[in-house]
Amino acid sequence: MYYFYFLPVGTEIRLRKVPLVTLALLGLNVGVFVALRLLGTGSYFLLRLAFVPASFEPHALLTSCFIHVDFLHIIPNLVYLWIFGSVLEDRMGRLHYLGAYLACGVLSMMAQAVAVVSLVPQNAAFPIIGASGAISGLLGLFLVRFYYARIKVASLAFLFLQGVYRASVSRLNAAGAMFLWILIQLAYGLSSSSNPLSTTAYWSHISGFLFGLALGVTGGMGKEAGLERKLLKGKRYFEEGKWFAAMGELIEFLKTRPLDAEARAILARTFLLTGQRKKATLEYSRAIVSEMNSGGFGVAAELYEEMKRISQEAQLPSRFQLRMARCLEETGRLDLSAEAYASFGSANPGMDKAPASLLKAAGIYATKLNDLEKAGELYRRVRALYPQTSWAQLARKRLAEIGRITARRAVFPQNGLVSS
Repeated sequence: MYYFYFLPVGTEIRLRKVPLVTLALLGLNVGVFVALRLLGTGSYFLLRLAFVPASFEPHALLTSCFIHVDFLHIIPNLVYLWIFGSVLEDRMGRLHYLGAYLACGVLSMMAQAVAVVSLVPQNAAFPIIGASGAISGLLGLFLVRFYYARIKVASLAFLFLQGVYRASVSRLNAAGAMFLWILIQLAYGLSSSSNPLSTTAYWSHISGFLFGLALGVTGGMGKEAGLERKLLKGKRYFEEGKWFAAMGELIEFLKTRPLDAEARAILARTFLLTGQRKKATLEYSRAIVSEMNSGGFGVAAELYEEMKRISQEAQLPSRFQLRMARCLEETGRLDLSAEAYASFGSANPGMDKAPASLLKAAGIYATKLNDLEKAGELYRRVRALYPQTSWAQLARKRLAEIGRITARRAVFPQNGLVSS
C-alpha cells in the first residue's frame, strides 16, 4: 500500500497588508469544526449543513464548504488556505478574493455531485463536505497570478507493507508544483471512480482547480502576473549578485508601479552596491514614503535606518520626517528618533511644529540617551529661534535643570542623570 502527501509550507511572495478575509475564513472553518465536534457527528446541524447529492439543497452547497470531519481533514486545508489565500487576497482585493473562493467552493461541490451520481450512484446518499474544492480553486488562481513564483513544499511518502517512508523539503516553480498536484489528484480520482469505498472528493479538487484557473484567465490576472514577474526577477538577480540585471528589471517594473515600496527598496540597495549613493538615498526616501503611505511603519523604520547609514544628512519630505520620528520613537530607535525630530525642526523653523519637535529631540537626548551636551545645544537653539515665546521659557527651564545636573555630577561623578 502506497501513500503520498504533498504539503506547501511557504512561497516567495511578500504580503503587503494583513489578509483579513483569509484570517476570517480560517477562523470560520476552525469555529465550525470545534462546534460540530462538541455537538457530535450525528447532530441535527451537521445533517442540515452538509451537502447530499441525492437530496439537493442549494444552501448546503455553501455551508458544506466549512465542514470538516477530523484533524487530518482540516489541518492541510488550513495550511493551503493560509499559504495561497493570503497572497491572493493581497493582490486581488478582499471582495474579489472572497467571491472567487466561495464561487469555486460551490461549483466544485456541484461537480463532485455530478461525478458521484454518474460514476458511483450508490454513494449519492452520503454527504460531501470540506473546503478542499474552494481551496483547489485558489490553487488555480495562484497558478495564473503567480506562475513564476517558487513554492516551498514538504513531501512524505509511505510504503506501509515495506515499512519505508521518505520525507523531504524542496522549492518548486509554481507551474511544476501545480502540475504535480493535479497529477496526484487525477490519479487518485480515477482510482476512486470505481471504488464505492472512497471517502475523498477528488473530483471536487480537480474541478475547483479548473474553475479557479478559468476565473484567473478570464479575469485578466495573467497581465498582472507578467508585470509582477519583473519584480521577482529583479529580486532573484539581486540575491544572485547580478546587480545591473536586477536594476534593469526593477526600473522597468517601476515604470508601471512607481509606488511599489518593495521594488524601490531593492533598487536602492542595488544602487548602493554599485556605488551610486545619491541615487540609493533617493530610492530609499521614495521606498520609505510608500511604506508609510501603506501603513508599513515597521518596514519604513528599518529602511530609514539603512538610509541614514549611507548619509547622515539624508532626510524625508517634511510631513513624512515628523511621522518617521514618531515611528522611530515607538519602535525603540531613540537615537534615530531624536535625530529625526531635530532634523525636522532645524529644516523647517517656520513651521508650527518645529519648536515642539526640537524640544522633543532635546528631551530624548537628555532623559533617554543621557547626552546632555546634545540636549543643551538643542535647547539653546530653541531659545535663540523663538526668544519671546513659551517655547523659549521651557527651553530656559530645561537648560537650568541640565546646569544643576552637570554641577551635581562634577561633585558626585557616580550620580547618573535625574529625569525631569
